[in-house]
Amino acid sequence: MKNNYGVILGFSLALISVLAVQSRVPKIKTNNMVVSQKDKRMIKGVFDHDLKRVQKSLKNGANPNVYLSPVHHRQLPSGNSDTHILWVAINESIQPDATTAATDIVLELIKTGADTEVKITKRPGSPTVKEAAASFVNVSSPMFSALPRPIKKVLNI
Repeated sequence: MKNNYGVILGFSLALISVLAVQSRVPKIKTNNMVVSQKDKRMIKGVFDHDLKRVQKSLKNGANPNVYLSPVHHRQLPSGNSDTHILWVAINESIQPDATTAATDIVLELIKTGADTEVKITKRPGSPTVKEAAASFVNVSSPMFSALPRPIKKVLNI
């Protein structure tokens, strides 16, 4: 039963993230964290699958552990907990239309210090990025592709 709960939780969180990401227009909302212009450029690069923008932002000091709320007011109820940028990037990489740049962005974030053991949202009981990503290891459906092999390797799952 525990494995089913993890898969269900993973799909639920992924679905929420997918709905938020569909607009590709991140609304950056923070609770106790200031999001710098560098972070905003990096976040836009994640949503646009623009590896060069993400690399440049990280090189210039963007935080690979920033939390954001990519919630468009028409797509998700208000009050949604902030989401870690790495989890957003992983969700981008499992979209059926994902490019290799989406996978490369995840790898770049991890390479520059994104914490894979951080909670994906600030809500109590939220799984870590690594735990949630593990639920996509062998998934293949019309909504999601399986977690790309390079990401599985770097996360050791």
